[in-house]
Amino acid sequence: MVSTGHLSSGRLNLAQIRESYVRDMLNLLDSVGGTKCLIWDEELTSPVATVIEYHILKARGVVYMIQSCKMGMEIATVAQNVIFILRPRSKYMDVVADCIKHTKNVDFHIFFVPRASFPCQQRLEKLGVFGSVQIHQLLIEVFPLDPDLMSMDLDGLFRECYVDGDTSQLLAVARALSMLQSLFGVIPYVRGKGVQAQRILELMARLRKELSGKESPQVAQIDTLFLLDRSVDLLSPLATQLTYEGLLDEMYGIKDSFIKFPAEVIPEEFHVKTPNSSEKKPTTVIFQLNSSEDLYVALRDRNFNTVGPVLNQMAKQLSKQYDERHEAKTISAMKDFVSRLPKIQETKRSLTKHCTLSELVQQRISNPDFTEDLYCEQEFLRGEYGPDQIHPHIENCIALGRPLLRVIRLICMHSLTANGFKPKLMEHYKREVVHQYGIETLTLLKNLEKCGLLKTYVTSQKGYSMMLKTLRLTVDNVNDMEPQDPAFVHQMYAPLSVRLLQFYGTPGWRAITDILEVLPGATIEDYQHAAATKLQRRNSRESLQSGHGSEDKKLCLVVFIGGCTFAEITALRWLSQQGDCSLEFVVLTTSIISGDRFIKTLM
Repeated sequence: MVSTGHLSSGRLNLAQIRESYVRDMLNLLDSVGGTKCLIWDEELTSPVATVIEYHILKARGVVYMIQSCKMGMEIATVAQNVIFILRPRSKYMDVVADCIKHTKNVDFHIFFVPRASFPCQQRLEKLGVFGSVQIHQLLIEVFPLDPDLMSMDLDGLFRECYVDGDTSQLLAVARALSMLQSLFGVIPYVRGKGVQAQRILELMARLRKELSGKESPQVAQIDTLFLLDRSVDLLSPLATQLTYEGLLDEMYGIKDSFIKFPAEVIPEEFHVKTPNSSEKKPTTVIFQLNSSEDLYVALRDRNFNTVGPVLNQMAKQLSKQYDERHEAKTISAMKDFVSRLPKIQETKRSLTKHCTLSELVQQRISNPDFTEDLYCEQEFLRGEYGPDQIHPHIENCIALGRPLLRVIRLICMHSLTANGFKPKLMEHYKREVVHQYGIETLTLLKNLEKCGLLKTYVTSQKGYSMMLKTLRLTVDNVNDMEPQDPAFVHQMYAPLSVRLLQFYGTPGWRAITDILEVLPGATIEDYQHAAATKLQRRNSRESLQSGHGSEDKKLCLVVFIGGCTFAEITALRWLSQQGDCSLEFVVLTTSIISGDRFIKTLM
């Protein structure tokens, strides 16, 4: 069962977005008469699962689903209609054409998410099947994951913008922001940094001009829109995340709040039997991780060093609650215990799950390789290695054939913190990588240079050393249990992106104009005029419980263009909870990334 009730508990009622999408999808399905077989773009299965559940689809005539759209798949002819639910990518049109040519007595439809594209229609015409398929648009642009988090699931956007030179997806981001403003009011203040941030601002202005006179007179619930281009901070995604949620993502991958594990490492009570087969054991176990689970809320944003003590304390409390049944001497007391039993059992199940997951993480971080990688990262983050110094750990990793992604992350961290490599060191690292991992890595190395992750040293640039000092990017002796600084998410490094937002709140960007000049792209300060200028405050459940009086804080929607990490999200949550921070943050990201996923998109 996919949980969604938590989406209405924040300053913005994000459940409205889900409800709107459900209505749109059901209306589209109803417009197609008869039984239906759905064939999914594999990348859409998990995000759409956060919006609509299978039993709802089944009630609308869906009798069969295929989770991956690929050549040569067999289509069950039990349905009268075959519906492809796809991103508008030309590669899928060949699959659609192949299915149409090999399947008889079936009507074909494509639901493009969020919109059809001209290249896709051209491809269908070229393949001779455009007249054999009906085209529809399913306007799902934003996937709400938590009360303070939305993703667009555009995993390749950074590569498209900075390697391929294709900025067409930025229009989708601008449209998503237009949709959010139709629900929550026109956001008066727009701030930001970066090349793509400026482009999105221009696209938003164009869309507003097209809607002139048709805008919904909503009271503004968001004070500030903050557009942040990933190219402004390429370093933070590469650093190993050290929060509970961040480490789970680094090691197993969290996709649209779902995480997958091999069944053999998970207790059998969590195994879901394969339908129509009582004997076959599942090979994987999938959990949904979001704020609908109280224990996960308590754990997700903690530095992993503090997770064990919290689980231990929770186990003691649970044991005490179970022992209360022995103290229940009266019928009234027994009745009270029985009424609380389902909640106690739910907590026990949750505790068992997270004890298991934390043990799996602990096994990974106990590996000496993990510790050595971390030490190497921290030396780079403190600016201890220059543009002509070979790091012996990187040499070791290459010689031992450690995973390519890990090696590339470390090399890029060295490049970014040294303000680039001198030619001799650049050629040395390239030669070593190609020799060990093959000539096919040349494409990756070229792409890394193209987008700025690998760069040549320029003597006149201060860059990282100035940011390190002015923004205090590294902090010694971080208190993991009671953090006093967002640097706890990486043990000693505060993400540059988060420091920029922290300085924006207090003391303001005028204090760091020299830093803003060094960072790439335009610095944005804009104001959007709207009929309704009054700002509405809406208390969040979490803020009321924590006593921070968030109704007095200004709500800031942070848009990461090119993706962000769970560590950055955690750091912004931490800032929102601080009494001296005047802002509360809600995040919209084009995708949620880890260092490995970030590099993979460039391969």
